[in-house]
Parts: sequence; C-alpha cells; structure tokens
Amino acid sequence: MKSSGVRALCDSGSVGIGIEGTVAPHSGTDTLSTTGHFERWREDFELIRELGVKVVRYPIMWHRIEANRGTRSWAEYDEI
Repeated sequence: MKSSGVRALCDSGSVGIGIEGTVAPHSGTDTLSTTGHFERWREDFELIRELGVKVVRYPIMWHRIEANRGTRSWAEYDEI
C-alpha cells in the first residue's frame, strides 16, 4: 500500500522540520519554554522520528547560552 499525506512526504525524504525557538524580548520568554519542549524534548524528537523526518532544524537559544553577557554555557544543549 502506498503512503499518502504527511507520511508520504516524509518517506520521500523531501520534508524537513524546524522547531521554533522565538524569544519575546519584552518578557524574556521563548516558545520552547512556553510549550514545555525543554521538559519533553525526548518525546518531541520521538514524534519527529515516528513521522520519518530525517532533517531537523533546531534553534540555538542564545539568551540561554549567554545568560550573562560574555559568559557562555552550552550545558543545557549537551544532552539534546
């Protein structure tokens, strides 16, 4: 049986996905925190894997990496 819809596009290798990481500077919040992604990133990536998506664009959240000007920490991203 031939795949259709999103599954067919993913199976064809013609679809990538991007995870949105917009920051709201007036409040200091970002979409990854608001949606709970940082607590559930494993589940989010498992869902992407189940769809068969092979290309993922993942945001670099500079406001977290350089929370204090001039001091960078990648620790939060190490496991991801």
